[in-house]
Amino acid sequence: MGRSLGLLVLLGAIGAAPTAAQAMPLAGRSSLLLAQAAPNPQLQELLTRGEDFVKRRDWESALVIYERAATLDRDNPRIYSGIGYVQAMRGNFAEAARAYQQATTLDPRNAEFFYALGFSLANNNDSDNALQAYYRAVQLNNRHLNAHLGLGAILYRQANYGGALQAYRQALTLDPRNATAQEFVGLTLLKTGDTNGAIAALQAAQKLNPRRDSTYISLGVAWLAAGNSTEAAAAFDQAARLNPRNPTVHLQIGRILLEQGDKVGALNAYQRAVATDADSYEAQEALADLSLGNGDILVAIIGYRRLVELQPNNGMAHFKLGKALATQGRNFEARESFDRAIELGVPDAVGARDALPK
Repeated sequence: MGRSLGLLVLLGAIGAAPTAAQAMPLAGRSSLLLAQAAPNPQLQELLTRGEDFVKRRDWESALVIYERAATLDRDNPRIYSGIGYVQAMRGNFAEAARAYQQATTLDPRNAEFFYALGFSLANNNDSDNALQAYYRAVQLNNRHLNAHLGLGAILYRQANYGGALQAYRQALTLDPRNATAQEFVGLTLLKTGDTNGAIAALQAAQKLNPRRDSTYISLGVAWLAAGNSTEAAAAFDQAARLNPRNPTVHLQIGRILLEQGDKVGALNAYQRAVATDADSYEAQEALADLSLGNGDILVAIIGYRRLVELQPNNGMAHFKLGKALATQGRNFEARESFDRAIELGVPDAVGARDALPK
């Protein structure tokens, strides 16, 4: 059973956190709320303009407006909430967290701000502080569904499966038809070794949302843990049918199959991932790595060359290309790749280069 659980943390990380739009609904309309109550005409005008930019998803312009508004009213937490929301939508979670920290300092009783702070910290890989923010959010509002989901996600990543299960079940108490919470109850049960309970929970999640591809991937993992490869294959196939153009689905399936020792199935899944998106670095790398391991050196070299094209400053891409070239005896080309990898800070490339025939 252990091998089949190896990717659960990856699966959990992909699905556990809500999107920025779901995560911060209050922050998204904060400027409208401010515009209705701002005593300063200049501030009111700025906030009205900021709201318009948010509606148009013009994040750069909205940020400029909110930051200007903050110079006029440094004690208004909703202005910092607006800044945090825009920064999060730009993917700048460190800056979003700083803005939300300011908002929570000014308004320490606002559960929404603490939830948004937790979300931003979690996306900035600051799990410990994210956990504290989520805890504070649910203390202030125990009916905050997304805060319980976020709390469960962090606890899951920290291997606190009992705490994660409690958080996800609390989310289900608030919303019994929440497919996300139900799916992660299943994944958490699988982590605790309750395979039958996990399958039941994941099947319930599938009934709640039969078009959620991640549920079928999770269910496939659970069936593998139960030793039922037929049901697992059916679940993986359904995930791929639901989202055939998503390379991540095929990539995840390939990784799981590889952990199960099914190299042929994994290779087919990686090939489908690359065919779906030739610009996916992860898919190209997975296919090239497996091809190299299978002795299909030419396919590996082609894949690694594609990695270098996609990320020319990625030292590991050059290092892997060098290893593949050296395996085929193309030592001059291999040395060039190793030299580039060394320039980009890959220390293992020194030994690999020095091991080449002079």
